[in-house]
Amino acid sequence: MTTPDEAPQAFTQFVTLFNTWPDSLGQLHLRESPADLTAIAEAPRAGIMSSYFQWIDFPDRPMIGGDFMLALYGPDDLPKAQEGWHATGDENPAWGWKDSFTVFADRHGDVLVYDRLDEHSAIFGSIQKRSFKVAANILALIRALEAGIAVQLNEFNDATCDDDDDYTPAFLSRVREVVGDVEGTDVDGFMRFFFE
Repeated sequence: MTTPDEAPQAFTQFVTLFNTWPDSLGQLHLRESPADLTAIAEAPRAGIMSSYFQWIDFPDRPMIGGDFMLALYGPDDLPKAQEGWHATGDENPAWGWKDSFTVFADRHGDVLVYDRLDEHSAIFGSIQKRSFKVAANILALIRALEAGIAVQLNEFNDATCDDDDDYTPAFLSRVREVVGDVEGTDVDGFMRFFFE
């Protein structure tokens, strides 16, 4: 259960870490006052995901680099991020795609989404509109990323692949272990999105 003070503290830590990670592209900033999201139809109206967009500023389309490469979309970029992901009616219900899913991050054409109609929305990975849970909320996702990147940088010194450019079993096992310790993370979904 997230306390009211937990989200701002987690966002502050995420912004600080992002700006110090050697593979990050661009910068994140904390806003002095919450952004007004009312004009952005794709933005959530309430909940932790709304706070994420209200308090973090995303200038110049920032990106986590390295093994956890992830392009991050700020609220102003959300409308464009949805291009190609709108429901067409051809989706198989078994894929788990919803009309209300909103793309907020991209990894090589695979996306992370939230349900903009659910203020308690989980975070889902989606590969060609086939969706699966990655984390209970944005805070769990952020903490899992922080744990995984710490393994990449501090334990493996960026030497995470073998001679064939495949991730080493030792690295994948250690990431699975630390991500599994993060409350609210769906370990299988997280590993599937980032490493399969």
